[in-house]
Amino acid sequence: MVVPPHIKQAIPPIVKWLHEHSSSGVIAIVHVRRGDKITNKKYCPKEMRIATSSDHIAKVLKHIGLPNGSAIYVMTDETNFNHFRPLIDIYNYTVATNAHFSHLHRLVAGCQESNMKHRTTSLCENYLLFAIEKELMLTVPQDFRIVTLPRHDVQHNKHYLMKDFLGRGKPCSSL
Repeated sequence: MVVPPHIKQAIPPIVKWLHEHSSSGVIAIVHVRRGDKITNKKYCPKEMRIATSSDHIAKVLKHIGLPNGSAIYVMTDETNFNHFRPLIDIYNYTVATNAHFSHLHRLVAGCQESNMKHRTTSLCENYLLFAIEKELMLTVPQDFRIVTLPRHDVQHNKHYLMKDFLGRGKPCSSL
């Protein structure tokens, strides 16, 4: 996929901000998909809530060796930023989401949707933001990329939040 210039240009200000706010000099990208994943039985909602909690995210960050004081960009559909406050208040990370960067809002606000009659959120905006954040993820070493669920593709990320909960041969909610 060829990444359009306007998407590529959105990345450097975010990376710069993360480096400026990382007292350890290290940055990480964490994809925390909640929304439908914490309500849809297909994704084991109870386990997904635990896996995407700040405490579990901090556990995974510690496991991968991310130093305290590092800056983290959280790719998320979680609308309540307070969900991530413990990462700042308890675990001493600097945390930012797309809401911290006005240039991202301006960029996705120009996204056109052909039929917005019955939607409250533009799919166009969601996909554009995802494309931007996917490119952002590629700016950090693979060891400091974390996703919610495993996905095996060219940009395979070996660390994922649901790792402790999948593949144990147990049904959902058996923790």
